Amino acid sequence: MRLKPYFSQIVHRVSHFMRLRGPLADDPTAQMLHALLLLIGVWTGMSWITTLHLAPITFARILNVAVLEASLAAALVVLRLGYFRSASIIHLAGVWLWATLILTFFDGVHSRELCSTCRCQSRLPGSSDIGPRYGPRVGA
Repeated sequence: MRLKPYFSQIVHRVSHFMRLRGPLADDPTAQMLHALLLLIGVWTGMSWITTLHLAPITFARILNVAVLEASLAAALVVLRLGYFRSASIIHLAGVWLWATLILTFFDGVHSRELCSTCRCQSRLPGSSDIGPRYGPRVGA
């Protein structure tokens, strides 16, 4: 069995499966949105799979990726059906929901992950001052 024809056949099948079909197949704007949705979906899925061993698998970690991937898949289906504006809105709402969930589950801008690069990383939560940039609170 020769590997080169086998792999080229797989690549051909996958590229045929992923191409934009339907009423918007010739629209360059729809083609760009389709490429963006595919790229974000593949990139997010691959980055999640490659980082599985770096952190514990929790409900929040699975839910956040599932919400984003589901919104991307829904936008791709709606785009293939020919509804460009609806696909754009589904994508935008999915990214908004994903970002909201990330901020909710991981303490938002007050998380230790975001604070690890600033000078206030040694401060304990609930300390009397609000950070090195603004100085101590009045009356502290």
